[in-house]
Amino acid sequence: MIEFPAPICDFILALTFETRAPAYLLVAEDNSVVDWGGNLDSYNITGLQKDKDLDQQIYFLAGLLPLEDNNIFLPSVKMEGGLYADVYLFREAQRTWVLLLDASTSTIEQRRLQQKAYDLELER
Repeated sequence: MIEFPAPICDFILALTFETRAPAYLLVAEDNSVVDWGGNLDSYNITGLQKDKDLDQQIYFLAGLLPLEDNNIFLPSVKMEGGLYADVYLFREAQRTWVLLLDASTSTIEQRRLQQKAYDLELER
């Protein structure tokens, strides 16, 4: 792993919190929600209940857990609230972490550029 000086790490962390609205879920081996935090409201994720099956609470994650050995990255998932999120799933011990980071700005810009390229192609 690459090591960075503490001020760089602090800046990256602060930037992430300011611009990416991080949120997380912690899921047990039996697929029950153990804990959560961060800016879940930004992603329109509300009303979570501990010890209840994740598939019954967050539908876009249904069928992805339990996570095997591989991490999963789901780029630009459109959330119910209209935001796009980069979703990361990774294991630690006997639990799975789900990390959400706001990807709206980059996703909207990418789609705008794709549309522009498509329009230019049609003009040929």
